[in-house]
Amino acid sequence: MEDVWFIGPLMIKEKWILYVVAALVSYLVVKVLTKVKGIDPRVIESVWNAAMVFLLVWKGSYAVFHLFQTFQNPIALLYFTGGEKGVVLGFIAVLLYLFLRSKKEALGFSVYMDMTLLTLLTALCTYTLGRLMLDQPFSIVWLFEIVLYLSLLAYWVVKYKADKPLWPEILMWFSLGSIALSYYKPQIPILLGLSFSQWTYIVVSIIAIILSHKKTNFMKS
Repeated sequence: MEDVWFIGPLMIKEKWILYVVAALVSYLVVKVLTKVKGIDPRVIESVWNAAMVFLLVWKGSYAVFHLFQTFQNPIALLYFTGGEKGVVLGFIAVLLYLFLRSKKEALGFSVYMDMTLLTLLTALCTYTLGRLMLDQPFSIVWLFEIVLYLSLLAYWVVKYKADKPLWPEILMWFSLGSIALSYYKPQIPILLGLSFSQWTYIVVSIIAIILSHKKTNFMKS
């Protein structure tokens, strides 16, 4: 998506405008649901700090994967990202940050994870909806993605309780749904005919299934 918008003398890529809109919508949704569900408002600050951590690692990881090119042209960091591998590093950094934050604030790690996934799903849904409305040609995959995100958001809103973390189940279904939808997108196989993103979703799905199973057994005991 390389369409650009002109705001006076400025030329801004359409996707960056959608990023900003998605962030604003996510902030509003999280703020409202924090009040409705009686969640500690300190979580909001932590979630947005986590978003900044992700952005910095995602952008900065370009230097990790392209060290020589970065030395030759440092300004490339402003225009490029670490791609799919950078996304994985970004989320690992977010998990570490949220874990440390939960210890510092004496709040449960699951609360941070539930709110982070709420933020992510809202942002993805808003961004994908924007692409569906603005981009041509129409892609049915985007519509299926929106259905996936909205379904998980609805599940979060209906089922969320502070003492019953939802993030393992939501993460599991998000990953499984993403695996299914990935077959309708261009992929570059790296191992056994699967791409890096597909393998990432598979690993995350397995971890989420294990965590969901453990949580279920714990609640039954």
